[in-house]
Amino acid sequence: MSSVRGQDAGRKKRIAEVVGAQIEPITRFRTSDLKELSSDLESGAELVVTTRQRVDLDIETAVCTGRLPHGISARPDVATIEAELQQRLATAESAATARIQQWATEEPGRYRRLLPTGTFFSDLPNETIGTEWACATCSQRGRLACAGCAGSGAQTCPDCQGRRHGACRQCRGLGRLACGVCEGRGQVQATAGAPGAPEALVPCTACRQGWLDCAACEGRGEQDCPRCTASGRIVCPDCQGQQELDCPDCAASGWHHQWGRLRERLEVEDLLEVHHPDPAVAAAITARHADVTTLDEVCTLEQVRYTTAPLAVQAVQRLRLPVRQVRLQVAGQPMQFTALGPSLEIIDYQQVAAVLLGHDLDTLEKNVDGSGRHLGEALQRFLQSPLNLDIAARKPLADIDRQYPGMVDEAYRTRALQSAQRAVERLWLQRVRRPRLYGLAGIGAVSALLVAFGSPHFGVASASVLATGLGIAAWVGADWQARRALALSLQRPGSDRLLRPLRQSAVVRRWQLVSLAAAVVVALAGAAAMTRLPHVRQQVEQRQADTALQQQLAVWLGSDDKDHRLRHYPTAEVLVQALARPPVDPRIRLVRAWQLLLGPDGVTPDPRGAERLLDGLEQDPALAHAVVLARARATLWLRSRSVSALQATATALEELPQPPSPEALYTLALVQLTPALAARTGGLSAGIATLQQAADTGHASACFELGRRLGAGAGLRRDLAAARRYLGYAESKGVPGAAKELAALR
Repeated sequence: MSSVRGQDAGRKKRIAEVVGAQIEPITRFRTSDLKELSSDLESGAELVVTTRQRVDLDIETAVCTGRLPHGISARPDVATIEAELQQRLATAESAATARIQQWATEEPGRYRRLLPTGTFFSDLPNETIGTEWACATCSQRGRLACAGCAGSGAQTCPDCQGRRHGACRQCRGLGRLACGVCEGRGQVQATAGAPGAPEALVPCTACRQGWLDCAACEGRGEQDCPRCTASGRIVCPDCQGQQELDCPDCAASGWHHQWGRLRERLEVEDLLEVHHPDPAVAAAITARHADVTTLDEVCTLEQVRYTTAPLAVQAVQRLRLPVRQVRLQVAGQPMQFTALGPSLEIIDYQQVAAVLLGHDLDTLEKNVDGSGRHLGEALQRFLQSPLNLDIAARKPLADIDRQYPGMVDEAYRTRALQSAQRAVERLWLQRVRRPRLYGLAGIGAVSALLVAFGSPHFGVASASVLATGLGIAAWVGADWQARRALALSLQRPGSDRLLRPLRQSAVVRRWQLVSLAAAVVVALAGAAAMTRLPHVRQQVEQRQADTALQQQLAVWLGSDDKDHRLRHYPTAEVLVQALARPPVDPRIRLVRAWQLLLGPDGVTPDPRGAERLLDGLEQDPALAHAVVLARARATLWLRSRSVSALQATATALEELPQPPSPEALYTLALVQLTPALAARTGGLSAGIATLQQAADTGHASACFELGRRLGAGAGLRRDLAAARRYLGYAESKGVPGAAKELAALR
């Protein structure tokens, strides 16, 4: 009975196991995924390696400068050296053939034996011999007389040509310079003379006839040569004054020598022939084992036959390489595998890996372009390959080529990267599509509820903006959750790097923009739909009316019309409704009070109601001026016979900030023209003057009142022309009754 361990040790290794061990680190496939379609077919390839060796024996000589080096045997002359070396070479060549034959018989069964170098002269004299001789050029001195200076060490100065002097650089060899006083003319203008007399010339006292002696050369026109210091000779630049130069032939040694010896070289050439019934297998073996030096490690040496020749030997070695072939089913495809040698070296297993990787890539591309129902599973299978994971994670190409040499080409890397990115984008879209739809529904609902229950505080625009903002915030959270869930579902280290391109993905950005546009449309649609509800419509209309009222109030307060009676007032109904809805804007109370005091547009005057509306408005600085004027008008209506009330009103009007407004002047004039106050103050002159001042500022009602008094002569002299002018202005401004008064004057 044999043990289990003994059975495992004796079991023959299967090709499927070897293929699986090679593809597992690269692809997602395992040995169990490979199905054998046939049993192993064993055969052998016959390899013939022809090793040719040639011994090259020749003489090596060299001629050098200097004395013969120590250790070289001296000979009398060159001829003796050549004769001795030729004799040695002939002896070595005659003995080489016998030695090669003897070597071939020593170990005839060893693979690719090489001739031992350096042994052909081991028992023959092969010492280096040489001879030396004196240099004929320098006569053994090692130095030669300098040709540049003829051995004198000096040369004629090239600047002065040996004359020791040269032309003066200051005067250029003339020995004199032009006078700077008279500019070389020899005469100058006289300094004294009668006014208007012609100019007189006198000899120049600074020179002689316009010239001065050159101070540099003292009038000689020459200077000492600075290069040779007036010696006419310079140091020879060739020998630097040494008078001699090193001999170039013997390198200043004075000697030459020549040495010689025999040289041995071995030339080796290998030829490989492979014989197998399958030409593809033979070609694969030839390609994989171009270097024949290690064939004996995987092959069995069967025969070695030597053939010798003079100075050459040829060894024909026959080897047998075990070959096993089997058909395996790989990714649903039958493939033929060939293993070489006892270690089962698989031929071109990169092709197998490429087929498996391409199968997963094709499956991934079909799911990306198809329905996408099984896209997650296809991507997980694709990323189970470490190589595909590195490509999808954008690992540097240099690192991929270094780790997986020759596995895939550039086209595969491009396809794999694009497909992985598209798969991640589509998976992301699948995970965020449902939250996006829920988000759109929520945005529409929130927008509608805000309008339905938050009106009039929330209109269509504000509700849409708020709902869209809440929806975007929810989408951001859903997006983060989708990315996190997608990274966890991939179950691969470094899977977060696969999701980084989503930030710059055009597909993701386009989807986000479309979602944002849809959110805005849904929010607006939901809010607009709620505006059709009766109570919402009523609230919207009320808000629109309030907005219009606020605009009218702002126009009334900011109007440049000097006459308050002619300003544009909101309708009495609108003001009454606004007063009934607390809190009441103080401006509404003020405008309604003026409306009740002046009665524009057919409104029935109610001075007491106006006075009640004015209570407490003096606290607002922006309305204080208009409130004082309104109280004065109420006093004219209610207390026109009370002198004290009229005097207090006049005092309050006079204390208003200067300059007074036209309405303040007109109101003060009306107070001063009341019979009770006029009787107390002694006449109408003060009131007429104030009325005249108000009319001159362009106050239409003041012009009407002044024109009426001028036409009737009430309180002042009658002036029909002035009356027509003032009444005409009042009529042009639309003062009620102005046209009738003007017609009465005509």
